[in-house]
Amino acid sequence: MNLSYAFMKSQDLFRSSLKLIGLKMRERWTPGETCTGKMTAKIQRAWGIIPFNIYASTEGGAFNISCPFRRGIHAAEDLAILEVVDRNNRPVPAGRPGSKVLLTNLFNYTQPLIRYEISDILTLSGEHCPCRRPFRPIAGAEGRYDDIPYFPDGRGRGVPIHPVHFTTAMGIIPDIKECRVIHEPSGLTIKIVLRDAGDKTKGVDAVKVNPVASLKIQGIELPETRVLFSDRLERNPDAMGKFKFVESRVKKPGTGALS
Repeated sequence: MNLSYAFMKSQDLFRSSLKLIGLKMRERWTPGETCTGKMTAKIQRAWGIIPFNIYASTEGGAFNISCPFRRGIHAAEDLAILEVVDRNNRPVPAGRPGSKVLLTNLFNYTQPLIRYEISDILTLSGEHCPCRRPFRPIAGAEGRYDDIPYFPDGRGRGVPIHPVHFTTAMGIIPDIKECRVIHEPSGLTIKIVLRDAGDKTKGVDAVKVNPVASLKIQGIELPETRVLFSDRLERNPDAMGKFKFVESRVKKPGTGALS
């Protein structure tokens, strides 16, 4: 089951207090989007299981899956070679997130891919896994490099801020059902869907304070922040309905590219 559907379905179960009678879920896989700790906890409470996270791509298939010991994701290196690199294609050491992945598949003889560039942010783990699988564990898969917004510091230099800063800051606000952080030249626009649609005063102060406080820790000049309420947040039909938590509409320094 796709993560978006599983996550929304688990929230539906909470709202309506439904109980699954006579249905014992043994496994649930979560491909398609980044599965945060908050999402994992909600799925676990709703379905009574811990989901297996899968890192996959259209080009390479589902060649990575969660470790049974829950120590990250194992790269199936008998199916593909994953090189985690920086923006200049230099290898990134274990424990540090890369800017992209160079993928070489080892199974597609019809259309081989050799060092095919994918803008996913992966962090390789340098630790040995107790499950004894021979493949390297991936400590984290945190979305795409294109989703990283840049903010000016005190010297006017563009500083990349990882989306996890926003997911962490917003994830601890209990009144929020869904949210999206949009980085624009004029500042931050935060769209939120509240659990209680009738009370728009709940959590607003925290919505303005939490993400900005996260930026302040990074030495970033604090942007103007606006909060917009919505009944639902749209998903991109051209990206298989995936949900984009952070969206940057500002050109990246030195590239001229929009996120």
